Amino acid sequence: MKDTELLIQFLKLIPRDIQNRKGFSFDKNNYHLLSSTEKYIMGISNLRNRLNELYKDLERVIIFIKRYPTAKYYESNNIDKLAYIKYHTEVYLHKIHTILEVMKLILNDVYELEIAEKDCTWNKLKNNSKVNQTKAYKIIELFHKSFEKIIDARHRNTHRALFNSGVDLDLEAAFDIYKLSNELDYDMDLEFMRSYPPMLVNYELKLHRKERVDFMHKSNEVANKYYDMFIKEILQVTIMKHAEKTKEK
Repeated sequence: MKDTELLIQFLKLIPRDIQNRKGFSFDKNNYHLLSSTEKYIMGISNLRNRLNELYKDLERVIIFIKRYPTAKYYESNNIDKLAYIKYHTEVYLHKIHTILEVMKLILNDVYELEIAEKDCTWNKLKNNSKVNQTKAYKIIELFHKSFEKIIDARHRNTHRALFNSGVDLDLEAAFDIYKLSNELDYDMDLEFMRSYPPMLVNYELKLHRKERVDFMHKSNEVANKYYDMFIKEILQVTIMKHAEKTKEK
């Protein structure tokens, strides 16, 4: 079955008539009106939507980094171009890690492991015989291995405020010196300006931004391949389980 056909088949399982059911209220979530099978489908659908939004965020980060908007406003609030790139790179690291976490949650729901979201750790999945041999589990495992360095960087950034910007230290220092000279309105040392002319600093900064964008484009290509494989497997299993639940009635 083609991926689009799978998706259409899954979307048809989502209940569309809730507001016509007895007891429906716009002031409530109306979860009580759903059957157990419908709750199963809605839970997976919601998590799939969350995963989709995360993948859109990966593309949005690239758009942000490519252009430094309203320079005067940002600089007046102490956000220079290096800080701007650093911030969005940190966002990217966190989004990759969150994708991994949501994939775990989807696995938990699809296979009905009944693990609370806050407790859905890798160790619990790894030691669960219901999922640790499934194709979906192995895709998550491969995703983690492929993005292990990014995820480790995210952990260092989150827990110890460490971040390797990838910027040459001389460039970073030169950029800061020029920035400080503008803020304090003092004349730059000529010898320093010969060693690090403004044009060179700006060129290196553009190169750094390009390297970041290229890295994210390549990472997204890999991430998208895992998404396609994972969602296809998840939809197949969900549709199969829905058929089994319907047959049991």
